[in-house]
Amino acid sequence: MAFGLQQSFVSFATSLGRHHHNLDAPSSAFQSSVSTPLGRPWSPGNDDSLFTMAATPSDFADYSQAAVSFFTSIRVPASLIAGNAITAFFVLTKRTQAPENESSKLSIFVLFLYQALSMASLLLSFNTIVTTTNAANSLMVRPQNPMAHSAYEFLMREMPYEFLSTKWAFYSSIFCFLGSVACRALLDFNLLKRKRIRSALMVLFSMGGLTSNMLHMVNASVSHTEYCNFWAMTVGVMHLFWERICEKKGLILVSSLMWNVAAFFTFLSLIPRMFQYTDIKESDLMIGPDGIKTNKKWRKPIGD
Repeated sequence: MAFGLQQSFVSFATSLGRHHHNLDAPSSAFQSSVSTPLGRPWSPGNDDSLFTMAATPSDFADYSQAAVSFFTSIRVPASLIAGNAITAFFVLTKRTQAPENESSKLSIFVLFLYQALSMASLLLSFNTIVTTTNAANSLMVRPQNPMAHSAYEFLMREMPYEFLSTKWAFYSSIFCFLGSVACRALLDFNLLKRKRIRSALMVLFSMGGLTSNMLHMVNASVSHTEYCNFWAMTVGVMHLFWERICEKKGLILVSSLMWNVAAFFTFLSLIPRMFQYTDIKESDLMIGPDGIKTNKKWRKPIGD
């Protein structure tokens, strides 16, 4: 039986070879439309056994639906980050109201850094949600030319500020949220001590590795565009925001710029006051009537 199968296979291969040699040569029109993987026109004498059809450049396509899908899809993870950020922002309020109970300057700095990063993540997430919702609605009601070579070209032509600010705010909210998670781990697990320095470094190194990898992914996704990295994207958002103010000259946009500038300089003014306290030692701590340790050498609290 095996010998019969072998003879059948040999006869099939022989007939296939005869059929292959009896094939007519391809027409000149077919040869001109086919190219080899190395880019040379196909001919019977070429050594390339694999060949592909020559790609013809496609015309413009309608990318309006792809743009709507982009804005609606990014709104979901931004909502998740906003929900977690608003919860994290109000968790350590008691420790923020009574920083004298902290054991070191570093602990105070990490505590306020946690609050700042949580608030930044919350604001950026809400900004992403509102911007994406408004952009999706504008694409459905505002007349525009939907034809383009790609969805990126369409978005950068029709609504560059909404597109770029959405990407930048979403990525920034993720980075701020990861920073707040690292600070929360250092505070809740009481890792800001010399005896636990290795555990603190493990948290910082892990978050640093994840953040670096995500930043690399962000830069790789925009490396072929005019905004080749996250820093260039940041500068581009500021430039488009300034152009928007100069073109429309709206009172709300001007007030938004003023509020943001005031918030930034207010935050910078708070940084030195975080370090106005003396070094706290275990001997300087005393237990109050409520059972909480307080510092005997405490200066006036922040904000007074």
